[in-house]
Amino acid sequence: MIRRPPRSTLFPYTTLFRSREQKEWRQLHRSRTHNVKRLQVDDIEKAFQPLTPEEMVELTRKVKKSTKDASVLRQLRRGFAESDQHREDFIRSQGAVHRLVSLLSGHDADAQLESAACLVNLLAADGQKTKSVVKQASSYLVLYLQSDSDPLKELCALALGNICVDGVDCCDVLRSQGFLSSVLLILEQSRSDNVIASFLFALSCYMTNKPEDHWTIFESGLSKWVTRFLSSTSRPVIVETAKILFNLSTRSEFDPLLLGSGAVEGIACNLNCCVLRRNNKFLDHVDCQMMTFFVRTLAGISSGNGTVIFGMLTNGYNWNDIFQFLLSANYEHLVKETLWLLGNISSHRIHSVVSLFENERLLHSITSKLFGTVEIIAQAVICLCNALQLKSAKTTNFLSNSIIDETVLRLLASSDKRSVAITLVLIAQLIKTDMWKCSDKNLDIIRGIAASDDLEMKTIVATLLNSFQFHSTVL
Repeated sequence: MIRRPPRSTLFPYTTLFRSREQKEWRQLHRSRTHNVKRLQVDDIEKAFQPLTPEEMVELTRKVKKSTKDASVLRQLRRGFAESDQHREDFIRSQGAVHRLVSLLSGHDADAQLESAACLVNLLAADGQKTKSVVKQASSYLVLYLQSDSDPLKELCALALGNICVDGVDCCDVLRSQGFLSSVLLILEQSRSDNVIASFLFALSCYMTNKPEDHWTIFESGLSKWVTRFLSSTSRPVIVETAKILFNLSTRSEFDPLLLGSGAVEGIACNLNCCVLRRNNKFLDHVDCQMMTFFVRTLAGISSGNGTVIFGMLTNGYNWNDIFQFLLSANYEHLVKETLWLLGNISSHRIHSVVSLFENERLLHSITSKLFGTVEIIAQAVICLCNALQLKSAKTTNFLSNSIIDETVLRLLASSDKRSVAITLVLIAQLIKTDMWKCSDKNLDIIRGIAASDDLEMKTIVATLLNSFQFHSTVL
């Protein structure tokens, strides 16, 4: 998705940074991005003293003795949220999980809710340790997805989402029990924001491990619900929708469908609303999470063809303001993802992209990131390399005057080999404009790289310099 080649090959010095392999990398690693198991904890409980192992043993004993006391189950749930060891001890206790599942399937409404909440936290343990829990509880959790009680449906969906995080085998078991059809049905019928958010969480975890079901999910109604969910007043609903869209954006065949379903329009609207309501440029955790997934989704879509980019940039929103706001965020990961998106956009030579990168305020925001962390610098340099190849006189003039020699000197002195390699590409691009001169200090560093024992870097320098007929000046 990022516009750079796989690490095993040289940079395409005479072309834009493009690489489908990066989109595949995102597919393989997206579970690290958002598949975090949920815990069910009340805010007031966070102030309590942690439960001791002895107290947990006593609570477990009470549950196994057929108690239906909701307060006991509530304390047990809190203990599960506090410690992995508490969860493991309970799972190892003979008959404990069976008793918890029997409370879930019983007729006491309070005990049902508390046992479901206990299972949410119990299933937050490592997947290797919860196999017995999944075996005993999964069918009941799927059954109660269609309960008349919204709180019970919500808790069951969260528990099933935690199961889905544990891999393909767990997802296959749930699918055979009717999980997917139940989730899709409730998403179509429910108007409860809490229920929708929890079901979307479960669905996004499932989609991460079951990409072969993406078409089924999309065609079964998701394409119709996207606009409704993105226009929700509930931020958790929007966040979970963004995660699902990101899952779809890792597959190129969904790019035009996401544009046609109104997803891009909904993302743009939400980003614009964040810009309008955040005058102090401070984003809370939910805003950061929501905007990061939106930007990742757009980055995935923008690695496709220019038609999608044209539709995105011509939908009536001020993208210059949106991008400048995102780049000024106090959340480093969001800044990096925004630069990733801009790098993908800038690789498309269409009029709307050229106009976007002729804005000096945006270019200034990008060049200011050359003083950030290694990851941010790498993304910023990719943006600038692609922007220079847009062949816009305004863009070229601004960058030639803005990227001063001291900045390049510092980038070349980086200990990160990738950043140095991309900086060499940027230098070649700048020299090619005939408006920027490489200083003697920078030439000395390039000579040093060419003379080093690092074969990979020597090859990069030689290929780069030969590519732009610059070798006679340096070597």
